[in-house]
Amino acid sequence: ICKKCKFVFHSKCLIKEIRDIYINLNQEHFLCENCITCNKCGLNAYNLNVEKKDNKFNCETNLCLYCERKINKKEFCKICDELWYNKDANLLIECTKCKYSYHKNCDKIIFTNINNNLFKKNKYLCPLCRINKKLNCINNLIKELKNLDQNEYFIRPVNLNDFPNYLKVIKNPICFEDIENRNLIDNTYLKDMDKFFQDMFLIPDNAMTFNMPRTPVYEIAMELKKNMEKILNENYKLLYQ
Repeated sequence: ICKKCKFVFHSKCLIKEIRDIYINLNQEHFLCENCITCNKCGLNAYNLNVEKKDNKFNCETNLCLYCERKINKKEFCKICDELWYNKDANLLIECTKCKYSYHKNCDKIIFTNINNNLFKKNKYLCPLCRINKKLNCINNLIKELKNLDQNEYFIRPVNLNDFPNYLKVIKNPICFEDIENRNLIDNTYLKDMDKFFQDMFLIPDNAMTFNMPRTPVYEIAMELKKNMEKILNENYKLLYQ
């Protein structure tokens, strides 16, 4: 019994592609050749296998072979998930990294940065590759800034046994390990770059708040903040791209 149209079929009467997939399945999972359609073009299996002899239906992927070939050849926009055709050439732009072509009007950032060298045709990065590039940049920056702490004062949380009154003075404790973990768990800073800058500068700011001026830790924290500002300013445009 087809779970959509509710008609009853002899298994031997089904087209081979559907029979091979569904013959051993429970009835509630069955869709007949008129109801099972290609996820992309919408044609049903009957039309593809009976009326269009040059095309076939793949029941395992719910795609006709024509659409399946286009997907395998990366001939679809990964933003809107629609197939594109040769006649759409002027409407497309190819990512220099992943080699997928996207509809220009699907990537809104192209229109706001049309004169920016990063978005010229020979340098275009799609949204997914931009995210990966940005994420790599954030991870590399965290490592670079962490390496500035050669004395390892700010790598791990403050030991409260050594400084029992620390939380009475510092309301938002943070360290480089905390920042690494936040980024690894859910890519926190990819979603909010302002938060990344705030958390980074909170490390030396907390140290300068808790420690008295001209003490060794205060001076180290002040130097750390100065170096952090320089490195983050150099990467500001990339991070906010």
